[in-house]
Amino acid sequence: MSTPNALILETVRAHYRGYYPTLVTALPRIEDGFAYRMSGPGLGTALQPDLRERPDATVRRSAL
Repeated sequence: MSTPNALILETVRAHYRGYYPTLVTALPRIEDGFAYRMSGPGLGTALQPDLRERPDATVRRSAL
């Protein structure tokens, strides 16, 4: 939301409506070609609580 030169953002409706909700707790509202900011803290969403336990998920950590 703070990038004024990001005029075009591509999204795949099949992922937005099908796959993405299995990963995160909330999605931004997309309406009439606009994505609206989320009201929660930080990015306004979080990973699904049970995501790490899914058999198809791989957790990788980078060294700081």
